[in-house]
Amino acid sequence: MKKISTSLLSTADNQVPHLLIEGELTLNTATELKESLCNYLGYTKGLNITLANVTALDLSCLQILTACQKGCQAAGKLFTIQWEAENVFTELLQKTGFGSFVTSPALAEVY
Repeated sequence: MKKISTSLLSTADNQVPHLLIEGELTLNTATELKESLCNYLGYTKGLNITLANVTALDLSCLQILTACQKGCQAAGKLFTIQWEAENVFTELLQKTGFGSFVTSPALAEVY
């Protein structure tokens, strides 16, 4: 049973896909998340990600998102994450001290 869903919402004119990621982002789905992000980053100018209906999130997937952001930054690619203000992503950022991840100039809008 698949626990995460990654859907291509759109591709802007500048070839930066907008991905919707939903579901459980935990150690059990970390490999699937990494593979999905790598597949898109391999042939695009970056990623716009929306986290919606994320039911669980742990450090393994937060580290994957952080590594993706840092890799994009080093390669000069765009990387943004959008999420609902009150959800498991916000809660984990606060608990773990990953707040600097959010304030990175290449990252993050709250909607």
